[in-house]
Amino acid sequence: MKTQPPYTVLQRLLLGVLRITLWRPWLTVGLAFCLAALSWVYTARNLDFLTSQHDLISPEHPLIRLTDSLKPFDEQDSFLVVVQGRGAKQSLSFLRALVNELADQRDRYPGLLYRIDPERFRSHALLYADIADVERISEQVTENEGFLEILRSNPTLNTFFLGLNDKITSKMVDELFTGFLEDSTSVSRAGRGPDSTFLIEVLSDLESSLDGETDVRVSWEKFSGVHWDSEKEPGYFWSEDGARLFLFVTPAKAGKDFRRTAESLEHLRNVIQRLKTGFPGLDAGVTGQEALNADQMSVSLSDMKTATLLSVAGLSALLLFFWRNVRRPILEIAELLVALSWTFGLATLVVGHLNILSVVFAPLLLGLGIDYGIHWFARFEEKYRADPSAERAITRTHVELGPGIVLSGLCAAFSFLPLVLTGFRGLMELGLITGLGMILTTLTTICVLPALTHIAEHYLPPLPRRKQGGVGYFELGPGKARIVLVVGTVAFIMSIATAHGVKFDLNMLNLQPKGAESVIWEHRLTADAEHSALTASVLVPSLDEVRLKTAELESLPEVASVESVLSYLPEQQKDKLERLRKLEGRRALAPFPIPREVPDRQGLEEVLSKIRLKTAPDSDWDLSPLEATRMEEVKDRITRILDVLDGGEPRIMGARLAYFQQELFRGLSESLDLIRRASTADFMRIDDLPDEVLKRYVGSGPLYRIRIYPEGNVWNPERLDKFVTAVRQVAPDAAGDAVTLFVFTREFRRACIKAAFYSVGAIFLLLIFSLRDIVKSLFALVPLVVGTGWTLGLMRLLRLDFNLANSMFLPLIVGAGVEYGIIVVLAVRDSGGRGPTKGSLKGVVLAALTTTVGFGTLMISSHRGIHSLGLLAAVGSLCVMASAVFYLPALLNMPFGLRKRVPSG
Repeated sequence: MKTQPPYTVLQRLLLGVLRITLWRPWLTVGLAFCLAALSWVYTARNLDFLTSQHDLISPEHPLIRLTDSLKPFDEQDSFLVVVQGRGAKQSLSFLRALVNELADQRDRYPGLLYRIDPERFRSHALLYADIADVERISEQVTENEGFLEILRSNPTLNTFFLGLNDKITSKMVDELFTGFLEDSTSVSRAGRGPDSTFLIEVLSDLESSLDGETDVRVSWEKFSGVHWDSEKEPGYFWSEDGARLFLFVTPAKAGKDFRRTAESLEHLRNVIQRLKTGFPGLDAGVTGQEALNADQMSVSLSDMKTATLLSVAGLSALLLFFWRNVRRPILEIAELLVALSWTFGLATLVVGHLNILSVVFAPLLLGLGIDYGIHWFARFEEKYRADPSAERAITRTHVELGPGIVLSGLCAAFSFLPLVLTGFRGLMELGLITGLGMILTTLTTICVLPALTHIAEHYLPPLPRRKQGGVGYFELGPGKARIVLVVGTVAFIMSIATAHGVKFDLNMLNLQPKGAESVIWEHRLTADAEHSALTASVLVPSLDEVRLKTAELESLPEVASVESVLSYLPEQQKDKLERLRKLEGRRALAPFPIPREVPDRQGLEEVLSKIRLKTAPDSDWDLSPLEATRMEEVKDRITRILDVLDGGEPRIMGARLAYFQQELFRGLSESLDLIRRASTADFMRIDDLPDEVLKRYVGSGPLYRIRIYPEGNVWNPERLDKFVTAVRQVAPDAAGDAVTLFVFTREFRRACIKAAFYSVGAIFLLLIFSLRDIVKSLFALVPLVVGTGWTLGLMRLLRLDFNLANSMFLPLIVGAGVEYGIIVVLAVRDSGGRGPTKGSLKGVVLAALTTTVGFGTLMISSHRGIHSLGLLAAVGSLCVMASAVFYLPALLNMPFGLRKRVPSG
């Protein structure tokens, strides 16, 4: 007894389902729309969104455990505010104004790090100097006690310059300038002219004060060896070149949902934009890993909403053009929106959230799901023309085409569901949501669309019927078939031959929205190879291991720098303290008085004139060109100062001289205070560090965090590979954003390739099981294979590479390609081998165009990854359509036995 083909059993099952849905069509439609409405309500209340890359990796991956251990540290400083003003003063003023506003928003910004209070380090400040500088400071204090005593006895501006003049006169210039005034890098200058660096700085500050500047801060760095300016930049975070100022912001979060973070980010940017109006020429913006994630998700969601609306509009327009009436498009779109609504509800129930990958499922579902309604109506119109009974036309369509729709829907679902087997969480969730969506779309096509059609045909006026003389078949003679096969095969071979030029771009920054503020600032920072959002971290249980690992990591050429809690502690403290202890109790370090009286202007002019005369290059001085230039600068500055004093209003000049005098001695007093405190200081320990430092580098246990900064721009995949590989050789348990990106990109690429093989294998097995014929199953795969080959050739022509977003094209195109192959193969079978009907090919063409429109709307996205996915999916859809409409029929119509083989069974 001959075994009954599976599709006959399926036809009977579908007929039973149809009788139920048509028994009470209004009830069927009502229940479908009520369930859709409930799905939207449930989704709106419960659907979350995840933005982090490690949320896309399998929860069982070892990196997730390591990343979770770093959470207390990584949750700090999620946003990086970059301020770039026209100068340090403007940048600092803006930063202070910004911090003042944000400080009142603790519920939104629980953490702000913009400064480490220098007073916390004041007693230990000199311990951060080099041991050679500490030695030099000790010698300077001893050697210049006499000069300091003179200043202490009469702390005036005149006394200061008189002291310089006396030393020049007494041939003690070398001692003064090489110890007290000279750069630490200067060499012995015996028998030569004075190094005037410090004198030039003082004269420059005096000149600025006389010109009316009120923010002059005289630095005595040449004396103390440590720059300590309590006003200009105390403990702020500056870039290496001093051009940019940084503020680290910890935003409020609500679990893993990014919406609270996105809200804080938007508010922060609004505050920055408002404040910038008061600072002409200043530029500021927000970046950082959390800002990049939030921008990516925000842009993606916004673009997906727009793309979905455009997809619906585009599909409607396309359907209107093809069907030449309003009724068919309305019914198809209504049925498709029901399926989309059910999918949202089921995704919320089963998964609970969307991620940066699964967020694209809606346009994809619309592009693929519309196909089944198109095939259904294409066959319905054929039957309705031949039979005036709408109910009989629906029944015949349902029984004849239903198995093909079910098989196509299962193949589409199987092109996504194997993603669950990849072990990559992001793809697993995308595969599950889209696979279930395709099943639901198939269900609505089988159950809801016939009921909608029955209601429309029963209660609405009949549509005008276009006359058709029988069923038209698409038949190619042997000659035309050979031409199509030769041209198609040559194009396929050429495409495969050039496909090696198509690369896989793993640079995530290349996928981000170009105009996003976080991306713009990240590009600026990585161009300078500093403060990249990507670093690696490792946790160790002891300070000894911190020292060991730090030394090993710093020796790696791929590592730019390493930070830990020990980075904030001075080195060689014992040796430095021994040298500083020798200064304890020295009178020269006693508190220094700050003069308040107005300097003697006439006396000052006289001593400056003497210095100008005596610093003129002497014939005995063997001056270098640079030193001669400096001597000239000393003379020029003194000349300008004397001119200003002579021409200025006495009262104003007196006030400005008094101001400068106070700042001069205030700078000296601060320098001496640093040395005095250091001479009595004890060892600086971890407990002495500010909380801002401790909570970023010391955890409970205790565990100590080592943060590793890469050399160069590790958004570049090759540099990222080298950096992470090198770090893991020293610290196998390293984690952090750089490691997450490394693992994510590699795992994702591997998962996509694996998913493509899984999808093709699963679908092929399904075809064999359904069609019970290996040859017909192979023919059904022809549009997929040939169309994909042509797509690769066009990618090379369009200079389009695979990336971490458009690689999802593979499972997408599997579903579409196999669907078209099934429709054509079954149509040829049903025609008795004559060829596919024109109606079936019309359905394939329309399905491909709607798929192209559904995918193509993704090209409006400013997210470059999603844009490339839309472009590649649209190109691929057209290629598989062309191979299904032309290449496959030509292959089936070749007179070498294949035509007879295909329709058999």
